Amino acid sequence: MKIKNTTINNWILGLIVFIPVQFIFFNIVTRNHNLVENVFSQNIYKGIVFALRSLFGWINIPVAQIVILGLIIVAIVFIIRQIVLIKQGKLHFRGFLWKVVINGAAVFSVFYFLFMTLWGLNYHRQAVSEIVEVNTSNITTAELEAVCLKLIQLTNQSRKQLTNNEQHSVVVPLMSRQIIERSMLGYARVAKVFPQFEYKKLSVKSVYFPKLMSMVGVGGIYIPFTGEAIVNMDPPSFALPATVCHEMAHQLGFSPEDEANYISFLACTSNPDPSFRYSGYLMAMRHAMYTLAGLNHEAYARLQQNIGKGVMVDINADKAYWRSFYNPLTTFTSFFYDYFLKANGQHHGIKSYSLMVKLIVGEYRKNGLSMNFHKSYNEQ
Repeated sequence: MKIKNTTINNWILGLIVFIPVQFIFFNIVTRNHNLVENVFSQNIYKGIVFALRSLFGWINIPVAQIVILGLIIVAIVFIIRQIVLIKQGKLHFRGFLWKVVINGAAVFSVFYFLFMTLWGLNYHRQAVSEIVEVNTSNITTAELEAVCLKLIQLTNQSRKQLTNNEQHSVVVPLMSRQIIERSMLGYARVAKVFPQFEYKKLSVKSVYFPKLMSMVGVGGIYIPFTGEAIVNMDPPSFALPATVCHEMAHQLGFSPEDEANYISFLACTSNPDPSFRYSGYLMAMRHAMYTLAGLNHEAYARLQQNIGKGVMVDINADKAYWRSFYNPLTTFTSFFYDYFLKANGQHHGIKSYSLMVKLIVGEYRKNGLSMNFHKSYNEQ
């Protein structure tokens, strides 16, 4: 028995010592973006994620959610057992804390290694602006105004392709599974121009207990350990196509939130389904207008008058939905995720989502955001 315990302790010690080794190694690797892009993102990661999606994609249930629930139960059982031992006098409280710290450090070591090797290195790959060849430098407020106006026009037009009813919010005429399946159509068209966006082996799933996910302010999440994109399908349906395509962009190895938003915009607005086009334009327009409001509120107020009544109904419905779930846990989640993004090289934290506007401006410079931009994959 003593030998067994010593072996376990040695394993734990080894995992803890491995933490600083990992930090040093990954810090060196991530300094070379070309190395990350050519060796990891374009080769190792593609093989890993294809294998994971092949393994778990055919299962209808979100495997990762079941695993997470199982881990939570294990943690609770562990804590209860330790409390029982303390009450029986077989374990001191200090011993309990020591167990938590030591075992927690060992678990973190494994988690960090798997996270970085299964996905995290993608935060340091080649910028998507270089892949699609858009210029995002020296953007002026005047350019941003022009982009906002164009996006407002496109959003208004795309909504009319769904409904002329301006009194009630749009209800996308698709079931959750249909939204997930049709998301592939937009990616297939984008991939004809940019092969880096080719998507194979669909593995996007609706989360169990979606309202619980809404309570923490989360619309979707990519689980690198199973290759699954898990989406909250409870929010207003017009927002769901953009969310699904955003998580699929993460599956392709584009970790930064602004890049995932931009790729979602391309995939949605290239989709033959009008529900996707409206969702993509609405998402981009809201981010662009939010950015303009911070730079020139007068211009923002002036342009806002051009937003169609029906579009404003949808925007207010989406805001009302998320406000209905607001609670202190939402604030904590935002704080935690902001820190997580900054720890992975996204210096703007949670505000990174709106940085996709720079990429949209780059698209505007290239093609004017015409309804037929990238004609080679946007033809009906």
